[in-house]
This record gives sequence, C-alpha cells and structure tokens, in this order.
Amino acid sequence: MATPTVSIIGNRATAQWAGETGTGGAVQLSLFPDKTVQATGTGTVSVQGSRDGTNWFALKNTNNTPAAISLAAASNAADTIRENPPFIRVVVAGGTATITITAIK
Repeated sequence: MATPTVSIIGNRATAQWAGETGTGGAVQLSLFPDKTVQATGTGTVSVQGSRDGTNWFALKNTNNTPAAISLAAASNAADTIRENPPFIRVVVAGGTATITITAIK
C-alpha cells in the first residue's frame, strides 16, 4: 500500500500514489468536488469511495460506469470521477502504476 502524497494550493488539491501495486491509502478530498484521475504504468486502476473509511464501493465516471483505467505497457490514461464521497482510494491490479487525482472547488 503506497501512502498518498497530498498537496493543496488555493482551490486545487492533488493526491498522488507513486508505484502503487495494490490498494492505496485513503485520502479525504470531499471539499474539492470536481475530480479527474490520471494513471501511468501497467495494470488496471480502479477508484473507490467510502462514507466511513471502512466500507468501499466503486466510484463512477461521467458515463455512469465504474471509474477504471486499463493500462497497457507503460501507458497513460485519464478519467473523470462523478461522485464525491468523504474518502477516496485507488486499487491497482496486475501491474504497477502512479496515479494522480486532481480536484478543484
């Protein structure tokens, strides 16, 4: 589990999980409701949310489907997160990825 690095500058917050290979640590970004996730690396990246930090569910993108990014060898992709739960984490399956969530107010 990679510990995310979070930075807040003005009305923008960024959370990054570097070299994640499993379930990343949770971050709280609910004050920043407009979120985009970008991933580089390999494997499949999914984004999960929680209301209590214990029970997790798949977050959806603007197409109302689970926010998941499938990465080929050393590729780069992005998706938009539709929901705004109190807690967010990322899960990487079958590879290693660096994931960045950028959120604005």
